[in-house]
Amino acid sequence: MFIAAQLDHCALLPLIAIQNELKKLVPGNVLKFTPERQLHVTLVFLGDVDSKQLPRLKQALESSEFLNPFEISIDTFDAFKRQGLPTIYWAGFNPPPSLVKYHSGLVNSLKTFLSIQNQRFTPHITLARVKGNLSADELKLLDDYTKVANGHLKQQSLISEIVLFRSDLSPAGPTYSNLYAITAK
Repeated sequence: MFIAAQLDHCALLPLIAIQNELKKLVPGNVLKFTPERQLHVTLVFLGDVDSKQLPRLKQALESSEFLNPFEISIDTFDAFKRQGLPTIYWAGFNPPPSLVKYHSGLVNSLKTFLSIQNQRFTPHITLARVKGNLSADELKLLDDYTKVANGHLKQQSLISEIVLFRSDLSPAGPTYSNLYAITAK
């Protein structure tokens, strides 16, 4: 399970354009792309949680302060790397203070009944995961494109819904099910 912020539809358009460009640069199955309907900002990864905890999870979502929608400016495109090689291509933003406050309150509430690891809050939208070996030429193309796209990405989005998702894994990829959602008042 995980808790995520939903993006408005307008915010998806430049993200899909980046995904399409990545598909041109690296054809085949080396990159696994997040489907449009599954693009989101992960706030807290929960892992496996007993369904008996669902009422407490709902309460944690509701008790954290989410009074007004958050406006974000998606302005970063980059890759998380392991041993110098990209593992995830993502878009991100500098979180507004209201989102940082919500995240902090949510994590503190969850820690009262779940084992949540302390992690630096790095809000991001996963666009693609590297699932194979990239050639030196592909790495150079991706690195060059990352620099160009990072300099041109500027997209506003209004986050007005926070969702508790269940993720069911399969060989075709994860399927997300909306278990509970709250909307800004």
